Amino acid sequence: MRCFFGSVSSLGTSSRNAFHDLISEDKEQTILFVFANATSHERHTFHIRALDLDPDAVYVEDGTGKEYTGDFLMNIGHMLTSTQEYGTACWVYNKKH
Repeated sequence: MRCFFGSVSSLGTSSRNAFHDLISEDKEQTILFVFANATSHERHTFHIRALDLDPDAVYVEDGTGKEYTGDFLMNIGHMLTSTQEYGTACWVYNKKH
């Protein structure tokens, strides 16, 4: 198991949903997390953006290898569409050197 030390920022909540950004102490890794507290199979769309990244740095998404700039992750971010009950999504990014 890997421990993660850093800061957690709430990116906003609604009555049923939570959005969080976890940033490592050295700001080399960030994790975007959304929890959709929907109790039906209705379609829900969420927009999530990171905070406090280096806008000029490149971040590599774990699992896909896709590369994004810090500027993109902080200003454009991701759209998530879910039709699941209690859907969650998590994106992990590592700063490229």
